Amino acid sequence: MFFSILHLLLSQKVKSYDPVDNLAVNCGNKGNTNPRNRNWVGDVDSNTILFSLIEQSSVEANAPTPIPPNVEQIPFDSARLSQSQFTYSFHVVTNGPKFLRLHFYPTWYANFVPYNSLFSVKAGNFTLLKDFNASLWVDDKHQTITKEYCINIDSGERLNVSFLPTTSHSDVYAFINGIEIVSMPAFLYYTNLTNDLDPGKFKVVGHGTTPYRILSGQALDTVYRVNVGEKQVPPGEDTGMFRNWEVDYPGYLMKEYPQSISSDYTRQPIYKDNVAPNYTAPANVYLDARSYGRDATEDYNVTWEFQVDS
Repeated sequence: MFFSILHLLLSQKVKSYDPVDNLAVNCGNKGNTNPRNRNWVGDVDSNTILFSLIEQSSVEANAPTPIPPNVEQIPFDSARLSQSQFTYSFHVVTNGPKFLRLHFYPTWYANFVPYNSLFSVKAGNFTLLKDFNASLWVDDKHQTITKEYCINIDSGERLNVSFLPTTSHSDVYAFINGIEIVSMPAFLYYTNLTNDLDPGKFKVVGHGTTPYRILSGQALDTVYRVNVGEKQVPPGEDTGMFRNWEVDYPGYLMKEYPQSISSDYTRQPIYKDNVAPNYTAPANVYLDARSYGRDATEDYNVTWEFQVDS
């Protein structure tokens, strides 16, 4: 869960992080496309050395047309589907932590019925999704789902992402619309064990004073990334890692007062070394906020609500 907390900082232009590994795969499609200045590589007859598709008893299919206006055409206009396991094997250039993003658009693909999709997704030693039915995660048929994970890759290791239909049911299948592999700074979310001041060491409420550490052997699942202040920050406006910062209203903001409305700040932030590097969040995350209010009382508050899976 990520919240924008405004530091009263002064002017400095933010530099983007430049990921060494930056691959976006448009599943079930061929050729390269470049929407919003992001290169997506098709997986059909692809000659790229960056990934391979193995155990390929899968098929490609297009989504029904026309694509609804709220659904991005790339990568959601096509998919790779199969009633048996298929695997993408990625050759990453550098070791270290990576973003792994999986994009799903649950809809009809040829003879594949949305409610028959039931599958697991494994990456390396981790099961990221188990008995996953994408159609149960949306409120209507015109919604998409993006699941984002952080996974650490050892030197010389390939990242295998496998899609496994649940075999205990008949007519089930697995599918995927798009996959992203993007490098991130080593200690953006993982703990730097050699730095005692690393903010990645934090205390867990009710569990003593020993700091909790996020070690490189763990996989992380992004639950929410929300920009407080009524502005979405889309992937193209991130600091180079193509993260999406959702808008907080109306989806999450439950309680506010007129004095706590979104504020726009005209100065650019200055990032304090070793505390908040300039790639931590884009400037637009810091430059709007919601305040507690000038005339606060005991029951005065601003409230956000986030659903969690117990």
